[in-house]
Amino acid sequence: MYFHEEGKPPTIALSERLSEGSSLYRCVLAEELGHHFTSAGNLLPSRYFYRLWRSNISRGEYKARKWAAETLIPRQKLKAALAAGARETWELAEEFGVTCEIVQLRLSLNDCQELIRSYRGQED
Repeated sequence: MYFHEEGKPPTIALSERLSEGSSLYRCVLAEELGHHFTSAGNLLPSRYFYRLWRSNISRGEYKARKWAAETLIPRQKLKAALAAGARETWELAEEFGVTCEIVQLRLSLNDCQELIRSYRGQED
């Protein structure tokens, strides 16, 4: 959970069930840091909220997750991993110490699309 209220320091709280150093821990922490660097205000769910709030929360979640994917899997290092032969999602997840979901998001981003096509073309 990420929470920031004006006049108070930002707070990130992680579940004790997350194993420190695990790929899930790294991804959750990076996403929460992504909220800090990409969002303004409080995106905590509320019992009563409007549809616009829901879409803002979804946008905020996507921006934070995208920031995490770009930070944990830099384009140049992804390029090097692909050049070294890593092709499967799980291989890339192991290479970067992240979850397969973060790898899939990273590969779906515009700055990686041409890169992915170029390596797929080499295999044909």
